[in-house]
Amino acid sequence: MRLILFGTIVKLVPLKDDFIQRSIEQLAEVIRALLRVQSPLTLQQAERAIAEAYEKHAASSASLFRQLPTDQLLAIISSVGQVDKEKAYLFASLFYAEAELQKVKGEEVSTALQLKALDLFLEAAIDDVDAEDVHERIADLRHKLSDFILPEATDWRLFDYAQYSGKFAEAETCLFEMIDQYGITDALQTKGNAFYKRLLAMKDTELEQGGLPRDEVEEGRLEFEDALIDA
Repeated sequence: MRLILFGTIVKLVPLKDDFIQRSIEQLAEVIRALLRVQSPLTLQQAERAIAEAYEKHAASSASLFRQLPTDQLLAIISSVGQVDKEKAYLFASLFYAEAELQKVKGEEVSTALQLKALDLFLEAAIDDVDAEDVHERIADLRHKLSDFILPEATDWRLFDYAQYSGKFAEAETCLFEMIDQYGITDALQTKGNAFYKRLLAMKDTELEQGGLPRDEVEEGRLEFEDALIDA
């Protein structure tokens, strides 16, 4: 498979599930080593494993892969508009591991790598990837990027992730923060209306478990509609 970006041909190695799984397991071991969790890997072995992962999955375009924005990365790992969750998780793990390697080596940590890792972990989680540590990685990256203004696309992923996770109060907070930051856009109006329509169709117990009882849903919906009128 080939993809032409910025006039450069990006070669991608065809991925099979077992191939991806082995790479994911190797990167998990690297991450444990870099996070000082019990692991037999040395720093040199971790460096080599990361380099090999780039070679396997980004072919000769590792340096370009590091520079690609999230949307273009997603285009590479999507088929018929559907993101491959295993590939998203794999590349998120790779970017996460490389950022942790930079930290351990005392180098400046690339926030761009951390942001792409967060975006891809979110995409994988929303698509229900079978990975036990994905939520831990998302929480860690959100903390590490807490001093930075995130792109609007990442904010929407966080909004969707909160809904997927059943954290409806958190999702509502994300929604109103985006109103304050971006104003009322067509996307915000559409997604906000769909959000409250979905909540109102849920059972009271589900809403309460999500931190947003029905009366607070109604209150939030009215506030959202007022914001649309005032826009």
